[in-house]
Amino acid sequence: RVPASAELFALIPSASALEKKLTTNPATRDAVESWLERQPLPARWLLGGAGAVLWREGKETSYAIRFVGVRALVARGWAAFTPHHRARWEGSLLVIEREPSTGTPLSDDVVRLASGLPSGDLFVVQRGPGREYPPIERPAVSSATVTPGEIVLTSRARAGDTPPGQPIRPRFARGAMLSVAFVDPPRVLGDLSRLLGTNIGALVE
Repeated sequence: RVPASAELFALIPSASALEKKLTTNPATRDAVESWLERQPLPARWLLGGAGAVLWREGKETSYAIRFVGVRALVARGWAAFTPHHRARWEGSLLVIEREPSTGTPLSDDVVRLASGLPSGDLFVVQRGPGREYPPIERPAVSSATVTPGEIVLTSRARAGDTPPGQPIRPRFARGAMLSVAFVDPPRVLGDLSRLLGTNIGALVE
């Protein structure tokens, strides 16, 4: 349920579980709280275990939230008494977007890249050439797992005509503020090589 024009979208299996984890982790708590306050979303208690997809076009963020059971009935009541000009129902989906759109199937590239990724709390597809992390080719797919002490992000992208390899299972240094593992050194390491005066790409590889 994502339009082809969306440069980034994220699949969230359980909105409430992810929100709880993000607000427990001190690295993400303040940013998530501030962001949620600005979004035209139902009350947090109403989301429950609802699954959701959010996508971005330019500076606009849109949502499709699937409610089931009793929460679906309560959500319809909430929508009736809290009307929003961007919200509408599509069956069990509450869609909140700037303009009505139709979803498009996932491309073969995205399906192939996503195959084999570890399960997580958040699945992200980056189609456009934005500056978002990680600094790898597009399209890129990522699986994120959030715990109170860390955020583990596993990402894959197409490397030219080379088929994607299997995800690696690295062991990270204890106490590091940021740990990164790559199957192949990304192009950004070339900038570090110029700054440090040594071929760090060969070391990472």
